[in-house]
Amino acid sequence: MSRSSKRRKMTEGQAAKTAKDEMSKEIQFPNPPTAPATDDDRRKWQGWCEIESEPAFFNSILNKWGVKGTRVQEVLCLDDETLNGLPKPIHGIIFLFRFCDLDEEQEEQEVSNQVWFANQRVQNACASVALLNLVMNIPNVELGKHISRFKDSTKDMSPTERGRAVAEFAFVRQAHNSWARKSDMLYQDLAFKNEFDKAKRYRNRGTKARNNKKKKPEEDDTNGFHFIAFMPASGEIWRMDGMEKQPQKFGSYSDDSWVTQVAAVMQERMALFANEGIQFNVLAMTKDPLLIAQERLAENIKSLAALEARLDEVQPGWRHFVADGRDQSPIQQQQSLTPKSMSDRGIGGDSGEPRTNGTHSVTNGTAVTAPEPSYPLIGPEPAYGIDSFLIDKACVLTRACHILENDPNLEPSTLLQLHQNLVIDQARLRSAYEAEERSQRDEEERADGRTWDYGPLVREWVRYLAEAEDPDTRRSVLETLIKESEIESP
Repeated sequence: MSRSSKRRKMTEGQAAKTAKDEMSKEIQFPNPPTAPATDDDRRKWQGWCEIESEPAFFNSILNKWGVKGTRVQEVLCLDDETLNGLPKPIHGIIFLFRFCDLDEEQEEQEVSNQVWFANQRVQNACASVALLNLVMNIPNVELGKHISRFKDSTKDMSPTERGRAVAEFAFVRQAHNSWARKSDMLYQDLAFKNEFDKAKRYRNRGTKARNNKKKKPEEDDTNGFHFIAFMPASGEIWRMDGMEKQPQKFGSYSDDSWVTQVAAVMQERMALFANEGIQFNVLAMTKDPLLIAQERLAENIKSLAALEARLDEVQPGWRHFVADGRDQSPIQQQQSLTPKSMSDRGIGGDSGEPRTNGTHSVTNGTAVTAPEPSYPLIGPEPAYGIDSFLIDKACVLTRACHILENDPNLEPSTLLQLHQNLVIDQARLRSAYEAEERSQRDEEERADGRTWDYGPLVREWVRYLAEAEDPDTRRSVLETLIKESEIESP
């Protein structure tokens, strides 16, 4: 080899080493291993952390992806009453179980193009893979900009190619690792290193040793837990397991009967391990309960608006007769409307149009206070996410529609009684919306609290206690640190 060739080869080698060193600097943690993980640590880390079977984490992932209109909740029991009580429609079921190869013989051999399906190509990504395999097949769900583009770019790929694309999709990985603590990251890195070293030792044994000595594979009693998904699509029930080559279909369905069939399959799987004390977990992906509450409230608002328009035609000035006193709450005001009280006030009777006096109406010498103008809602309300588009899309409630369309000569008292019922219903719907909104906000805070890393605090405890010489000092240090931890923790 000539001197110039050697020099060129050395230069290429140095360049490769420099590039490798720069890459190592880019992905290494910028802070000490004992320090809590930062957002920058999570962004640069190339691994995938384990995800607990907690709906808060799954919903947070969906939110970070930009997926809207669907939500995950835990299913505590697989009986009919519990399943029927889930929000409808139920888009899919996520099942957490101890991974095993019981279904290997049942695997489909042909590639199916009826559903979007990706294999799991990296360890611990099963939660995100299960979510993707569900949301990619739910009709009329808003996927968000990044996931929509990913779906379009992978539509012609095989499950293996999609799995590789998921593994390389930093947007999905970073959302998956949102709650990773430094200890989680270091543990996964160590586990990966141990697997790599084990594989390296196996390769170094030599071809002859491997060919001449056949060893029975060791049974692995430490198989990890694994998420798979079930869902209805194209008239079939599908099992989406990223560890299998293809999605598996195991029956047809009608309406919500698919959930009952899937529940039977999961119960059968649970029964196989009933004596081993293995825990299972079931999550349901349903329509977002907050969206359901919005739609029901929009239907109520549209019905009230239609009813009030009819009342304006048949009984002008009716609004002055729907309350008894300024000191009543809106619900109490509406509950005061009974057919008798309305008849006493001349509504729907022969007394004619009531006389008005400023903000009061006068009927038979009795002044009646008008209701608060902000109550009830009869139009868009940002506080409840209700806009004009949602109201226009809503349907007038069946009972209101029947009365308004089929009986044009209704007495005002009947219309006002229906108005009272709708207002009471609206108060209940608004309370349900507010309760669900609080629940989702609390869930987000619980998910965010998962990032709190107690490792540095525990190490400080141990260090201070080790440095303390007498028991009183140790006790004082411990009490102080406990107080500080209560202040610092979320």
